[in-house]
Amino acid sequence: MKKGTQTAIGIAATIIALAILALCFIGCFLYYLNIAIPNGHRMSTKINRDFIHEESIWISDDGSFYIINLKQENGKHNSFAYIKAEDGSFVKCSVSVNTGAGVNIRTTGEGRNEDIAHLSSVSAENDKWKLAHLWRYAKYGELKLKIPNRLTLTRYDVGEKLNSLPFKLD
Repeated sequence: MKKGTQTAIGIAATIIALAILALCFIGCFLYYLNIAIPNGHRMSTKINRDFIHEESIWISDDGSFYIINLKQENGKHNSFAYIKAEDGSFVKCSVSVNTGAGVNIRTTGEGRNEDIAHLSSVSAENDKWKLAHLWRYAKYGELKLKIPNRLTLTRYDVGEKLNSLPFKLD
């Protein structure tokens, strides 16, 4: 073979190898997105925090996940999640809602709080709030919690549900 032909074959082989590498990278990235963001849901760019932070109780359709927002005497709000564990008991967790990202769930108590899970907001409207499971941290496994991959929470007034909760408020 002539030197020019060898060079052309080498360049063509390099281009094909780079194209295959790029396709592998894109495939891995898309696979990661499907795992990290369940069912292909992307995080909301913005959710209206006002209606979420009003004094209310949010209950998942299956009754395994609660967010309780209560107003304190000083006017501030306390938000806690109660999540069902494998043994049927409920674990109290701290909750913070981010405008664009969703819900962060952390341990409560004295000392350093640890991350448990992060849920992304899929949609949020007046009395319905849809969340998708995004990340689970080590503490999630230790506490043996059962958070479904997708949650639909319904909003209730505090007076409606406060006395019929399946756990005791601390």
